[in-house]
Amino acid sequence: MIALASGATSGQSALVSLPARKSSQFSVHMVRDDEVALDGAIDCRSFGALWESSGPGRWTPTYHESMLDALDAGGGVQAFLRLLGPDGPSGPIVQYLSGWRGDLSELRAGRVAYRWFPADTDPSEGAAFQSLADGFFRATRTVTKPHVVTHEGKPVRGYRIGVHAIRWYMEHPWPERVLRDMASFATYRLSSEELGDPDP
Repeated sequence: MIALASGATSGQSALVSLPARKSSQFSVHMVRDDEVALDGAIDCRSFGALWESSGPGRWTPTYHESMLDALDAGGGVQAFLRLLGPDGPSGPIVQYLSGWRGDLSELRAGRVAYRWFPADTDPSEGAAFQSLADGFFRATRTVTKPHVVTHEGKPVRGYRIGVHAIRWYMEHPWPERVLRDMASFATYRLSSEELGDPDP
């Protein structure tokens, strides 16, 4: 879509191309205590937002100030962070997908993600949503570290692991415990630097 730039006149049009979409995501390995920490790191009220529950089948969403409450209401799989408009939640969503299932042998990768379309979104709502998404991503980074590597020791881009998940892993490191990507079924481990090993 081509939009007229702010301040331009009809005789002096400045054409600006809006991006087709804006999106970002990364994978996170988190145990429940990491999710508690993340829940405390984002202040929904300051962004004018709420968490929306998501469950199986024809789900009727419920709304919560706490990510954990929204997760639990929907069965613990995922929750959506949404702006609160005059008539209720509206606009694009930020997704938190949980990978924690209480399994003591593997920790699945969850995900934080968003996607929205500027051409189809009111500019003021779009700006507010981007601020919300950026705030949630910052909060996620504060409670995680980029120490996920392949079994050969190569860093895995787009992956982070929670501080409590690191402790969970270090109790019984690979091969007793693995970090798993549920899309590719690949397994990863914690970096040697984090483990304190001299060699990868």
